[in-house]
Amino acid sequence: MRKTHVFAALTIGSYEVTLTIYEVSPQSGMRLLNKVKQKIELGKDTLRIGRISNEKVKQLCKKLLKLKPVMEEFGVENILAYGATALREAENRLFVLEQIKTVTGFDVKILNNAQQSFLVYKGVVSNPAFDEIAKDGVAILDASPGKLRVTIYHDGTLALTQNISLGSMQLREWVKETGYSQEDQTF
Repeated sequence: MRKTHVFAALTIGSYEVTLTIYEVSPQSGMRLLNKVKQKIELGKDTLRIGRISNEKVKQLCKKLLKLKPVMEEFGVENILAYGATALREAENRLFVLEQIKTVTGFDVKILNNAQQSFLVYKGVVSNPAFDEIAKDGVAILDASPGKLRVTIYHDGTLALTQNISLGSMQLREWVKETGYSQEDQTF
């Protein structure tokens, strides 16, 4: 009889760090056990100054260390740690990755655009209803803080994927810079 395994996925994104813990067993497949999110806006630094500040790196490491007891509580055996757009586009990404490894022990891999898109779309197309929906054509919009990704399925097959370097974080910062607010609207 095969054993049940517990693993964690750790994602370092532009707005937050997310730890997702899963149980995998031959009998019940994959089951979500816990999901913890901690806010840290790394993408602001990358967007504004092109790198992640030393203060943000320290804050990130503290937040990551706080996740270790959660993983111990659930008996996590393996962890996959990934960084997304904010880390990928930071000029000092190698320094940040080394600090994370030194302080926390986490070996974070940076996903490129294609890998990140693949993981998002893999989750979408794994839905049993997806094949039926895609027969008539469907567009998938992945609006992340760093990018807008558009994927189009036509006649049930992948027809086009396009990345646009305009995410929610860039839009939010642009709105702040323009001084626009809801109070400015007149109806």
